[in-house]
This record gives sequence, structure tokens and C-alpha cells, in this order.
Amino acid sequence: MSNRFQISDDIASANTLSSEFYTDENIFESSKETIFAQSWQLITHSKNLTPKNILPFSFLDGFINEPLVLTKNEGEINCYSNVCTHRAHVVCLDSCDSTILRCRYHGRTFELDGKMKAMPGFEGVKKFPTEKDNLPSVPSQIWRDFIFVSLNPNLNIQNILNDIDYRLQGYEFDKLVLDKNQSRSYIIESHWALYCENYLEEFHIPFVHKGLTKDIVLDEYQTIILEMEYCKLRYVMMVRMQSL
Repeated sequence: MSNRFQISDDIASANTLSSEFYTDENIFESSKETIFAQSWQLITHSKNLTPKNILPFSFLDGFINEPLVLTKNEGEINCYSNVCTHRAHVVCLDSCDSTILRCRYHGRTFELDGKMKAMPGFEGVKKFPTEKDNLPSVPSQIWRDFIFVSLNPNLNIQNILNDIDYRLQGYEFDKLVLDKNQSRSYIIESHWALYCENYLEEFHIPFVHKGLTKDIVLDEYQTIILEMEYCKLRYVMMVRMQSL
């Protein structure tokens, strides 16, 4: 992404981003790789891999659309590319309970740990299979039985999860139940950055959330970025408090 969108660290000297950032299609496409592909995304809950132990999904479906698959093997959950290493066909289409992953194109099969198991018609081929024939592993992390995945995790999500643990001490995560009748999805016709900016600033509160105005002192409103060292300090404090 172009470096022409540099914003001053001094709020008194900073300017609003150019409209080009929100309207240029090339910049939008670049943000997929430079921002969203680097992010961690919540995929599902670990209980959704019981009794079915294979769960295919698309990373940021409708946006990046990277085919991935979660597998549960001897109690261990991992994530792999869901693209066959032979002819790039999607390996698994539906959630199922199986001991292998089999591509429907040419029958190449993989173990639940991503290692290639067999390939019809390749008998006698020398130096086969190799590591490149295995399904590539994709970074995943389980927190409170929630499964997170990232294509290229430059962000250390553990710092954020530690801070959530600190703020929600004693919260009974294990008792959470999805109520589909209460579940709601909202489609917002907005550029993703505008939506984030709206969430982070307080200027709209007196006009859009008038009932909230009496509960917030706008002059003291702050947006706190959880820097790595800050999260680490909070985590150390949490451990010490629990040990008392």
C-alpha cells in the first residue's frame, strides 16, 4: 500500500485521510493483503469439531475467500490449506467425520495432520512424496475454546487475549451458548475504514447516541491502543493477583 497516507502522530497536526483511500479500487485490493490477510479471525468454537472432526471454511468469506480446513486429530485441532497440492482442487467441501482428507479430482489423500498419504497412479515415482506434497499448515490458536486463524500473523494475538482475560476475570466462557433466535447480522453499506473510524471517535455520540451522552464525559474520552508492553504488564499483574 502506498506510503503517501502517512498520518502525523500529533493529533493537532494530523489531517483526515484523502478520499482516494476510500474510493481507489487498487488501494482497496491492496488493503486485503497488507491488512486483512495479516489479521487473526475468529472461525468457530472447538465444540463444532465434535463429533465431526473436519470443518472446511473460507477465510473472510466474500472478501479474501481463502479455502482452509480445520481438523481434529487425537484431540488436537489444527488448520491447513484446503487446496490440493496436485492440481489445486478444493479438497474438502463439507464438514464430516473421517480419518483422511481425499481430493475428489484425482483421489490424492492426506492424513489429518496434513501429510500426503497416497496418490493413485504415482506408484514407483522416485523421491515422492516430498514436503511440498503435504497440505501447508496455517497458523491457528485456541483461546477459551474459540478457534482463531491467520494467513500471515504479524500480530501477536496472545497479548490481546491476555488483556481480555484480565478484564473479564471470572467470566464463565464455558457456559456460553449460541441462541440463533437472538443472533443478528447487519449489512452496512460503508467502507471498512469509515466504520472503524466511527467506532473509535466520540464526535458523533451527542448526535447519534443521545441517550449515551449522559453516561460519557466526552472531554475525557480516550482511545487506548493495546501496545505489546502494555498488554504484557497487564498480564503480569493478573498473574500476581491470582497468586495472592
